Amino acid sequence: MARSPRRTARCCRLAEVLGRRGGFVGADNGGHYVYGQGSTCVDQATVTFLTTGRLPDENLHRTGQG
Repeated sequence: MARSPRRTARCCRLAEVLGRRGGFVGADNGGHYVYGQGSTCVDQATVTFLTTGRLPDENLHRTGQG
């Protein structure tokens, strides 16, 4: 399934509505999951949330690796 730029925009708006109760972590990798797909930044944000419950300070959307 192709990625959807509109879906990314909707997720970012939802994160804004939720405020500090939610966040968006995304990567332009063409799929529906981002963890373990080559983005150190995304992987670190995921592990931090799962181990501490702490969200990133800002929404993350990465293109390429890094």
